[in-house]
Amino acid sequence: INPNNNNFFIEFTGRILKDNYPKLISCDTTIRQCLKNINEMNVCDFNIDSVLRDSEVYLCDVTKDITCDHPMAKLKRHLKASLVNYDKWLVRNCHNNGLEIYNSVTTTRRYKRFIIYDKEKELKRAVNKHVLNSINDQKTLLNRFKGKIRIELNLRNKEQVREYLNINNNDLQSVLNSSANPILEIWDEAINESTPVNIEIYNKADKMAMLEQCNYDLQAVEMKIRE
Repeated sequence: INPNNNNFFIEFTGRILKDNYPKLISCDTTIRQCLKNINEMNVCDFNIDSVLRDSEVYLCDVTKDITCDHPMAKLKRHLKASLVNYDKWLVRNCHNNGLEIYNSVTTTRRYKRFIIYDKEKELKRAVNKHVLNSINDQKTLLNRFKGKIRIELNLRNKEQVREYLNINNNDLQSVLNSSANPILEIWDEAINESTPVNIEIYNKADKMAMLEQCNYDLQAVEMKIRE
């Protein structure tokens, strides 16, 4: 809260929707429900209509839930082997056996990052116990996310929000009404799905031999595998 500038910042996620969490934050009723639930926490009291009308979005996460028949470990191996460029795009493991894919840049303005993880397992983590405790029907909620892999793209400044949502300003309504698909755009930059790699054919000895043959150069390994 900054009373001198007559403004305040609110950071929240779709979890504030409680039982309606699977609906995520959208331009219809859920954004209003988010703000109503925040007001009911008695931390602050604001005019919901004013917030909906006058707010700007400084950062946001764009998410997509997909059904995947393959275990997360196999999906991770496939994605790691399908990077377009090992110098430009990097991967590392993240919470609960998930995967983080991000580009190697020196400026935050051009930084791109998304994470892929099993949503049901993520909700069951001990750190999220308070989230489930706020849900009236935990079983139904968990069933909604059963077998769901979440892809989450992080837009971390106002410029990225405008660029990847293809909007002219950062007004809340502009963000919520955007029809852009930034996940697909950046996914195509990072992942090469046109040349699938079957890494199952290599045993441990084969992998070590290939690494030695390529002088431990991952780019050379990548080229050899894709041949």
